[in-house]
Formats: sequence, structure tokens, C-alpha cells
Amino acid sequence: MDYKTLYEIDFGNYQFQLILIPIVIIFIGIISARLIKRNGFSLPSWIPRFYSQGFLNNYTRFFSILVTLFGFIFLIVFLIKIPISIIDKNEIKNAIEDGNVMIVKGKVTGYSPVSDSNVDSEKFSINNVNFEYSENEDTYGYHTTTNQNKIIKENGQDLKITYYRFKGKNIILKIEELINY
Repeated sequence: MDYKTLYEIDFGNYQFQLILIPIVIIFIGIISARLIKRNGFSLPSWIPRFYSQGFLNNYTRFFSILVTLFGFIFLIVFLIKIPISIIDKNEIKNAIEDGNVMIVKGKVTGYSPVSDSNVDSEKFSINNVNFEYSENEDTYGYHTTTNQNKIIKENGQDLKITYYRFKGKNIILKIEELINY
């Protein structure tokens, strides 16, 4: 029996690029606060003035500090999240390298797509091994539920799935489909 690989886990480093978001927010907040402190803040002459110039300077300074504060909060959250993500990724990588993964072969049963189940996760089983995944989860492994890219589409598909039991769920590491000659 020959199988065609449809999906294999990829450990990209996308999480490190996310740290740029809070850094940019902090940068914008600090630069705007310095510019306001140095130059003040004035409205264009065509905008009616309902507030005094001192109020506007204080208000914009407060807004700049608030933006910077939110940036630092986001940065702290990302700095906590990234090491946890690295630990999770390393555990799964080590399981693959050490051969501590499981393989199940058979036909898909109990397939429940997102649209049918009225929830954001899909479920199916192969030989009484249950799988559940969602695109909304921040996890490694297969978790595509959109129609255009998903691999598991219906009951009866003959698949071979390599998976790892991680935090109480079966994480799909590789999906292969039986090739019928």
C-alpha cells in the first residue's frame, strides 16, 4: 500500500515576528509623546476650537502615554507567550525525533465539519482514535477548517495519520492518503 503525503507539520518561526507589533506601538507612543512635548499640539485653523490649547496638549500627551503603556503590556504578554510556545514546539519536535509518535490507519468516521456542528472545531475518528482541531487554536499540527485548504473532507477517506498526544489532545503531525491504483 502506497500513501501520498497531504500534510506534514512545519515548525515555522512566525511567533517571533509577532513581537514587532508591540515594539512598533511602543515606538509610536514614545515618538508622539516626545514630539508633543517638544512642539506642542495644535489643531489646524479650519477646525473649530472647543477646548483650550493647554487641554489639547495634556490630552494628546495622555494619549501618547496610554499608547506606550498598551505597547508595553502587549510586549509583556508576547514575552511570556513566546517561551511557552518554544517549550511546546521543542516537546513535539523531540517526540518526532525520538519516535514517540503514534500512527493510525483506516477510514475516517464520525466526521463533523465546522458548518455542521455549529462550533469552531472539526472532529473525526479513525479506528476509535479521536481527533478535534480548530483554526482558532494557537497550536502546532494540522488545524485547517476552511473549505478551500482542508484535507479531511468526508467520512470514508482512507488515511494514515501520524499524531502525538499533547496536553490532552491528539495533535496531527502528518496526514497521508492511500493511493488507489
